Amino acid sequence: MKIAPQKFHEQQFCQQVADDLRLLWIIHSNIPFSMTSDNRFQALRQYLNHANRIPWSPTTVKLRIISRFRQLEPQVADLMKQATTQIHLSCDGWTSPHQTMAVSGLSAYFTSRAGVRMNPVIGLRTLD
Repeated sequence: MKIAPQKFHEQQFCQQVADDLRLLWIIHSNIPFSMTSDNRFQALRQYLNHANRIPWSPTTVKLRIISRFRQLEPQVADLMKQATTQIHLSCDGWTSPHQTMAVSGLSAYFTSRAGVRMNPVIGLRTLD
């Protein structure tokens, strides 16, 4: 998922870009899913004028993360087929701060044909 923030002012609103930005913020900043339901955050979101286009419940966040992961699987598979190095695997587990969700993930580590080191998540499973 690549985002070019410097070009946002040139683009019309796109739901997929908004979803990707939200997911990147939550995942990379370790934000609890419930934060998106916080009243103060909702007020900020409404002020930014896209309140009706972006669902923000914790359940929706979880479903969007899983859905986006599934959408990107074919692209990741193609990248892995073109790897110029061996592919190394590692497992990791994540839990939400209030233990409301647990996820097990499988990551791959390799170098792409363009010489870029990659480490995509290639497996994702929620745990009960």
